[in-house]
Amino acid sequence: MINSGLEIISAQAFFQNKLTSLIIPDTVWLIGQNSFTGNKITELVLGSGVKMLGNYAFKDNAISMVTVYAVIPPKVESDSWPPFDGNPIASIRVPAESVNAYKAAEYWSSFSSIITAI
Repeated sequence: MINSGLEIISAQAFFQNKLTSLIIPDTVWLIGQNSFTGNKITELVLGSGVKMLGNYAFKDNAISMVTVYAVIPPKVESDSWPPFDGNPIASIRVPAESVNAYKAAEYWSSFSSIITAI
């Protein structure tokens, strides 16, 4: 768990640290590029405050389930370097009132078949 009160997770902050699970608190709004690349994360929870995901933020983990509490789909720095690249994502859960927004949002729409309500 990342400390509550933190607002920004800097680029490469937890790069290759062998983390296995991760809960991002509601206070974090920015997750920098390669912040969690190369860990062993299987389940990821993004708090309600997350607004931006940096390039390759979660690249090369083992993430199969993502839960996002943000009502507005977080923006992605670049589709060319997607934040979840190299992960076997099977399920993305979002607030019920936001399912359609995520399914239509840039980047998130590529996961439309696996986006469901929390």
